[in-house]
Amino acid sequence: MASTIQLKRGSGAPTGGDLAAGELGLDLTNNVIYSSTNGSDVVQMGVTNLSDLGITATTTELNYVDGVTSNIQTQLDAKLESVSFTGITGNIEATGSLLKIFEGSSYVTSDYHVIENSNESTAIAVFDHNGTVPIGLQVRYRNAAPVNGTSTQAYLLCSDTSATRFYIIPNGSVYNVTGTYGTISDINLKQQIVDASSQWNDIKAIQVRNYKYNSDVNEQGDSDELWRIGVVAQELETVSPALVEETYEQNGDMYKAVKTSVLHMKALKALQEAMDRIETLEAKVAVLEGA
Repeated sequence: MASTIQLKRGSGAPTGGDLAAGELGLDLTNNVIYSSTNGSDVVQMGVTNLSDLGITATTTELNYVDGVTSNIQTQLDAKLESVSFTGITGNIEATGSLLKIFEGSSYVTSDYHVIENSNESTAIAVFDHNGTVPIGLQVRYRNAAPVNGTSTQAYLLCSDTSATRFYIIPNGSVYNVTGTYGTISDINLKQQIVDASSQWNDIKAIQVRNYKYNSDVNEQGDSDELWRIGVVAQELETVSPALVEETYEQNGDMYKAVKTSVLHMKALKALQEAMDRIETLEAKVAVLEGA
């Protein structure tokens, strides 16, 4: 059996007898390789006929460039189960489990995930939920309950180049630099505006309580520092049911919550009523003193 390789220049396939058994012929013009098993039967293999190798692709698909979608690329993407970001640099940087996404060429070293936007008058990020039962952003501390945490452990912290402006600490307290919590209240957005009815009896009937939260005692132990002042939802519900709703869920159980801001407006109305009564009494006293 011959062991030589013939290089055939020109075009056209060899015929029986051109190649001895075991010889290879290379057609440089057509980029085709020929082989023979017995000196008569000639088998060809070329880049445009790879079915014998189990590859189904065109020359264009095999020579696709980065960014051009091809059937092969689609198949590769479908087989891709996971990606390790370790070592990626550029607009996405990753070191270990830290992922930073930004627009510039680099970002300052930090120990948290970063999403940066340098475009003027555009949001840093937008999260769209297209389902019919949407759930928004959730912040969870899975391995800690820092109820005494400060702004450094905040669920949410908002700051600028001057100062920290707003934050929510783990015990649920909300702080801001102005103490202002606004309500959209423009007259152009309202209709059927009338004077509120008397709130005197409702406010008088509300029981203002001192109490401690179970979670506070469980986490910190019983302490006088845990006393709070407020109302109990079930008690308030007997006086003003519209101020109570089931909105707070924990561990799958629903709990009652109080519309505190509305309660404050009821108290404001009752205060105005009290002022009117006081002014009436003052006028009567002035008349009596004058007599």
